[in-house]
Amino acid sequence: MRTMSCSAIEKEAVELFRGFFSEVGFVDEEMVSAHSLITETEDGEVIGAALYEKIDGLTLLHALAVAEPSQGNGHGQALVDDVASATDGDIEAKVQTELPANEFYADCGFELVRQTNDEYMNVWVYTQ
Repeated sequence: MRTMSCSAIEKEAVELFRGFFSEVGFVDEEMVSAHSLITETEDGEVIGAALYEKIDGLTLLHALAVAEPSQGNGHGQALVDDVASATDGDIEAKVQTELPANEFYADCGFELVRQTNDEYMNVWVYTQ
């Protein structure tokens, strides 16, 4: 079941993101409230979330996470599909070059288009 954000779901999504992005620390309640959120739930609990915003015809996928016990069951692909359905135009995601998430984005149909100048981040684009 996929739902759009509400206060309790936003809080659950923030906790999920914190588990994945704790060293970065960029996902908090304020960021979640300021952007669009799609969640994947199971038995009433948030098991996956995607945080994005649309800017000038491009969708920036700021964060995508699926709880570890639920990974490998299609929830991440479902979130990508839901973001694509909710938006138009290309979807861009930036991922640190050493993270396994790069493989996930490749498997979901994103194309690696460039690395940042410092070669710290890969920039992936999903073309609709």
